[in-house]
Amino acid sequence: MAAQAPGGSAGADRPFAVVEDVAVDALDEWMSFGSLPVVRETTPRIADVMGRGHTLRFQATDAAPEAAADWLIALEADALTWHRPPSPALSPPPPLSASVERGDPHERGGAPDALAAPATTTVRGALSDLLLLVYGRIPTRGAAPAPVGAGTGPVEIRGDVPLLDAWLHAVSFWLRE
Repeated sequence: MAAQAPGGSAGADRPFAVVEDVAVDALDEWMSFGSLPVVRETTPRIADVMGRGHTLRFQATDAAPEAAADWLIALEADALTWHRPPSPALSPPPPLSASVERGDPHERGGAPDALAAPATTTVRGALSDLLLLVYGRIPTRGAAPAPVGAGTGPVEIRGDVPLLDAWLHAVSFWLRE
């Protein structure tokens, strides 16, 4: 359960960057797609890690607080679900553990303390780097390939990396077809 830092060194010139609100929306869509029943149907081995209280957390280190760029994926027995804190721009700023979003980024509800608990695996990095990771453009282990790795900052992964790999494999099945 050691920390791993894939990717190259942080640099001022990044070969891939995306505007914050677009990156947040893209990750919301990735999480929504990853929670569809087809993920379990297409990748049955994801069921091996579900229902054991496992969670994955993605935290953007470069986002403005109002972006609420923090995603928690729960690998529940019967479904993959995700939560994100509400944007302070859309509502008064609640304590992180008082209100969360579930599924649709515009739908309120979910587990009140979901984002307060530690995750089985936590991934932290710049929004652009989180996108590169979920799309398989940077690996969970080792250095990112050039030219992507040339200016890509580190993505810190703490916890169960094989769990992250299993989830990424399951939710990205369509990239391999």
